[in-house]
Amino acid sequence: MVALTRAVGRKHAMEMLLTGQLVKARIASEWGLVNRVIADAELVAETRKLANQIVEASPLIIGIGKRAFYEQINMDTEKAYDYTKRSDEPERNGNRRPGRNRRVSGKAQTSVVRKVKCA
Repeated sequence: MVALTRAVGRKHAMEMLLTGQLVKARIASEWGLVNRVIADAELVAETRKLANQIVEASPLIIGIGKRAFYEQINMDTEKAYDYTKRSDEPERNGNRRPGRNRRVSGKAQTSVVRKVKCA
């Protein structure tokens, strides 16, 4: 219930709690309960597309992002901004964080990317 209330707000959460009714996809999207609504026929293709986007991203950057997300999620707004400002300081000071593509000895080095096959 805590996660639901934070995701959709008090009024929507209370309505769901008191009525016990299912929420239609369009309403779930409007309330922020889901990221997007996909037609059944497109679900597998869209799931693969999203999974491949995630797999292609730098594991280091994903890790940094996830850690920062979960650290700041329960902070008040001012503290969250202070935290995220501190977490990107190396980048602003000219120290690049390693990403997917880096230049090594004048040549581009690209990380190996694997594709996800969803059954």
